[in-house]
Amino acid sequence: MLVLVAGSPSRSNAQEYGVMLGYSYSGFPYPDSHGQSGRLRRAIPVGVFARQSLSHALSIEEDVAFVTKGEGAGPGVLARYLEAPLLVEFAVAKPRSAASYGRPYLLAGPSVALRLSCELTEPGLFGTTGCKTWIKDYGLRRFDAGVVTGFGLEFGKERRPRQQLELRYTRGIMDIGRAEHTRSHVVTVWFKATLPRQAP
Repeated sequence: MLVLVAGSPSRSNAQEYGVMLGYSYSGFPYPDSHGQSGRLRRAIPVGVFARQSLSHALSIEEDVAFVTKGEGAGPGVLARYLEAPLLVEFAVAKPRSAASYGRPYLLAGPSVALRLSCELTEPGLFGTTGCKTWIKDYGLRRFDAGVVTGFGLEFGKERRPRQQLELRYTRGIMDIGRAEHTRSHVVTVWFKATLPRQAP
């Protein structure tokens, strides 16, 4: 959970909540001769976030998102995950309080994910159980962990809820393949909308 900062409420130590909608490309590189096609899999992830502002420039954000990772645009592996990154955001400019503004920021942090399902998407396969066939085990381990890096643009007007457009790269740091060595690679464009804060 996010750590609250003691003190009088202000924008520099405020909590914010919001929703996320994205578009992603992912891949599972299999180095063996029976590997997948190498084509990236596209998906539309969704999620929610909670952000704790530590200052005008520094924030900590926790996300929970349903994401898809996989390999191959047609035939291939498709896996669905519940993913939870914990990110530090550093903005390079102070927001203006009385006008429309836009300011870039950087982000980085760890991410963990729980696999919810795994399936093969190649037509004509019979006798499959999840991602296993009589030829090859495409199975993936239950957990994945990675490192998230990226940048974005925050924009808003006066004290209205702010929005963000963000580009992230998530690189898996675990070998998640059961029979073959593989790591996840995901590039995601996120649109994030902060929910209006309730009046005290």
